[in-house]
Amino acid sequence: MLGWSFPPNADGEDEDLNNPGIESFKNTPLTSLAREICQNSLDARHPEAMAPVEVQFTLIDLPAADFPDITDFRDILARCKAERPDSKKFQQFFRRAEDIASQETIPCLLISDFNTTGLRGADGAKGTDWYKLTRTVGSSDKSGGLGSFGIGKFAPYANSDLRTVFYCTLNADDQHAFQGVARLVTHKAASGEETRGTGYFGVREKNRPILVRSQIPAFLARKNIGTNILIAGFRRSDQWEAEIVRAVVDSFFYAVMHEKLVVRAGGTVINHGSLPSIVENFYKDQKTTGNTPAYLEALTSSDAREFINSDFEGLGQISLKIISGKNYPKRVAMIRGSGMKIFDKGHFLTPLRFAGVFNAVGEKIDSFLKSLEPPQHNSFEAERADAPAEAKARLRRLYEWIRDCVRSIAESDAEEDTEIEGVSKYLPDDVDDAPKKKEEASTEDRDEAAEEIRFVVKPREAFKERTTVAVEPASEEGDDAAGEDEAGRRANDEDSGVDVSTGEDAPSGEGVGDGAVAGDGSSNAPVYVPVQLKSQRVFSSDAASGSYVITFEPESDGGGTLFLNAIGEVGQERVLVSQARLVETGVAVPVIGPGHIGPFTMKAGQKIRIEVKLRTALRCALGVAVHAN
Repeated sequence: MLGWSFPPNADGEDEDLNNPGIESFKNTPLTSLAREICQNSLDARHPEAMAPVEVQFTLIDLPAADFPDITDFRDILARCKAERPDSKKFQQFFRRAEDIASQETIPCLLISDFNTTGLRGADGAKGTDWYKLTRTVGSSDKSGGLGSFGIGKFAPYANSDLRTVFYCTLNADDQHAFQGVARLVTHKAASGEETRGTGYFGVREKNRPILVRSQIPAFLARKNIGTNILIAGFRRSDQWEAEIVRAVVDSFFYAVMHEKLVVRAGGTVINHGSLPSIVENFYKDQKTTGNTPAYLEALTSSDAREFINSDFEGLGQISLKIISGKNYPKRVAMIRGSGMKIFDKGHFLTPLRFAGVFNAVGEKIDSFLKSLEPPQHNSFEAERADAPAEAKARLRRLYEWIRDCVRSIAESDAEEDTEIEGVSKYLPDDVDDAPKKKEEASTEDRDEAAEEIRFVVKPREAFKERTTVAVEPASEEGDDAAGEDEAGRRANDEDSGVDVSTGEDAPSGEGVGDGAVAGDGSSNAPVYVPVQLKSQRVFSSDAASGSYVITFEPESDGGGTLFLNAIGEVGQERVLVSQARLVETGVAVPVIGPGHIGPFTMKAGQKIRIEVKLRTALRCALGVAVHAN
């Protein structure tokens, strides 16, 4: 017998509206839906498919007569509503649900994938993909089917005003299956018996799916191998299509560019050919923020440089493509093997502006990183591993490899000759090829010489009025295993430094002459006062080892500290110092934090020479600020 069935509660826990799984996707319901669906379908790619995985999002108005057992479903909504008559939120939700269910047509979003394996185990056996999707909560062991079926499967419900989703599959074993799942609230059935909040449409005996093709509703039955998901009571908006397209462009540009994925959202087709123009339209005039245009350039430009480690720690291949330029965001897109971007990694110690795309190509390294993802798939968290300390160390080494690749480009760029625009017209094309003697040409044939080449020397800016700034001591941040938070993404162009104690990413200070990162002004924080200098000089004593000698003559006595910044084309940031010493005496100067050394003794009118050695042999202009404390 087919119909809706809500299992007896048997004096168990009551289920209310605030389902934790659904609530976790409420802030970004459509973005989360697109990410979860596309990732799951990519993971379920059919091994024999010749074409990319295709996912279609289609808005449909389902006639109420075609909704499975709509009369019984309306009665269930009324019984749920009667459970909490005094709750405003409760009543508001079920009034809206009843209004939608009473209409002649019900708005739905149909999601279909192609060139996948479908959901195996639809005969109801426990532990199979189908069973995990429809009948379990919290299962995250995936055998290759549609998703991990842990938290991600709740994303469709976050987009349903009826909290109801229908699933239909035709799998690679030529097996059909159909079932509806409604995640409502604990309520009383017609018999008076209290039920669970989660109910099923299908074979009422043991809540099994429908396996007979002729009994599956025609609007959802599959003709080709793959899976259909119907979100009933879809919370549509005018921007639903644009939001899904934006989520796909942001999270799956790599998969689309490498022809692993095609997405159709309403009237928009996102594929290898259309992706560049879609990205351009979304991000033109900065109406949409994000790094996707820069990442696409890193993937497609002939100026990009590629780094490959064919067997990272025995786990398989990893790769990184980098493009440099002053307009890039200093971020690396962290991609897993399936082609989904997990997060944007930032905090790189280099004045170089760049964009990069990292991919875990090898199956073992991909599996390792996948095991560290939280339900939202937006970071790598070592604490999720069976051996957290080992996972954290491996993540650190992986990030260090990425940083080394970035540093190598920064160092090679620093060694390249710089062309001064306009000077070439006054120089010979090739000095070696120029003739020793040449008969003087007539004055009519001579190029007109430049009347004047002006050089402007700006005087050194006087020190500003002395101010007192309270700052916090340098912090020792943890590993950059997780993705950046929203505040970090909004501060996309701010420069960052590195924790001197760990070599990992940590926030850096703000300018050359401002002392240090602003603190909270507490009485326990050290106080730094800018020191006026009679003279100052910085030169590289050993470029190969990253050693610099800083000479200055202060105008006042006392204890002093130095703040050092690498000055780049469009910004500056603290440098990582490994050691420092007074040149005259050889006495070591303490390294306090990124770009911060001291204290040391100063005497007015007496020159001080300090040699610093950078953690990396970085060739750069070094900005220096001296403060008394």
